[in-house]
Amino acid sequence: MPRVLIVDDDKNIVAVLQDRFEMENFEVEITGDCRQVARLHEKKPVDLVVLDMDFGAQGEKAGLETLKNLRQQWTAKELPVIIITAKGDPETLFESLGQGAADFIKKPIDLKELIRKAKGLTARHRDSLAGSPPGIWQERLVGTSRVILDLAQTLYQAAQKEVDTLLVGETGSGKDLLARTFHQRSPRAHLPFRQIDCATIPPNLFETEIFGFVPGAHSEAKRVKKGRIEEAEGGIAFFNEIGELPLEQQGKLLTLLDSKTMTRVGSNEPLQLDVVILAATNRNLEEMVARKTFRLDLYQRLKKNEIRIPPLREHAEDIPLLVNDFILKFNQQYGKNISGVTDEVLASFQRLSWPGNIRELQDCIDYGVRNCWGPQAAWNDFRDFIEYRAGTSQGTAVSSRGSLDVDYQSFKAARERSSRQVLAEYLRHHLAKQGGNKSRTAKAIGITREYLNQLLERCGEKRGHGGAATGTGPEGGNEPVN
Repeated sequence: MPRVLIVDDDKNIVAVLQDRFEMENFEVEITGDCRQVARLHEKKPVDLVVLDMDFGAQGEKAGLETLKNLRQQWTAKELPVIIITAKGDPETLFESLGQGAADFIKKPIDLKELIRKAKGLTARHRDSLAGSPPGIWQERLVGTSRVILDLAQTLYQAAQKEVDTLLVGETGSGKDLLARTFHQRSPRAHLPFRQIDCATIPPNLFETEIFGFVPGAHSEAKRVKKGRIEEAEGGIAFFNEIGELPLEQQGKLLTLLDSKTMTRVGSNEPLQLDVVILAATNRNLEEMVARKTFRLDLYQRLKKNEIRIPPLREHAEDIPLLVNDFILKFNQQYGKNISGVTDEVLASFQRLSWPGNIRELQDCIDYGVRNCWGPQAAWNDFRDFIEYRAGTSQGTAVSSRGSLDVDYQSFKAARERSSRQVLAEYLRHHLAKQGGNKSRTAKAIGITREYLNQLLERCGEKRGHGGAATGTGPEGGNEPVN
């Protein structure tokens, strides 16, 4: 039975809320003293807090302070909190979201809406506890800058209103994540979310993929096939990279947006849909309209509710939080226990422009964590990523403080080659210290002998005479590791 803690000093409201929650099979805890919330949760953990923001002369400051204190308690960092307030203005929403509120309800309270949200939040919280022990990385919107909090507020309001929305942002700025966050924060969180990548669907298959077909629609159509839009019924359909949609298909999407109806290929019967449409692009749609490669009417329809996603350079103060978040992610992925990065690395990261945005930063941390063998990642662990990332066409290395403004997509092959070279040098060094003995080398660097062999193979190293290893060095010639 889920447990809810109701925090309100109005006994009449508390009585109504308690009766309703108990009718819905919740176990209810009550307090009229907001200072007791953290202690009560510590004593007997709850699955949800319903927190009134107004406490007598203290006003809403008491509610916000309670939420802040709760988030400082380790066992309550992810505890869902529903805020109840009489004001319901954007500033109150902004502050409560900034302190980690999960949802927001205005007075007079709609009990049906409150219970619906409470059930969804408690179910997700219990699922999270069952599958994600403390310290487990989970994808989420990270940042405390005003830019990110403003973005969170705008996204939250659009999700709550369930309005069709266009997400606009540079490559790597997090459009996919924002679309999933929109879904999670909307009343449709437990209903389908279907992503449609416009750039990957061949134009001749667009209609059948998106709208489905009926028997006889074409030679292979033997049965009814639902399209991706119909699979999103009741939930959210996300058209990623909408700027890549061929011009001849854009009119069909406009009809879907305007009337929320679709017709399967081969049928004459339109189907009414209950679906929220999200779209995202890194293209300048206004320029595409001018070049007549994007329909003006579709652009105007999408632009009715447009959310701009800021590039990383506009909220560089969030880089330390993002770095720590990605280190947690890749620690888990690679079985490491790196505590963070040095102050030098952090200062350098905050000076770089990151044209590939958050995705580029994530790739950089991925590279550094894989190459780091100490308790903290230093500049040497990232140097090759940065230098190859910023290198000239001649491959000249640049300063570690140099610009990163080069073609982001050209980096992958160089990164993998660099990774093998750095790893080979590291293994040669430690094998040499241990006289070529693999067992002692593996023990010295904290890995198994089997894993050491795997790493040597990855670097193109071969077993030499007497158990030592030889390898193909960066210049292409064989040289002894020890």
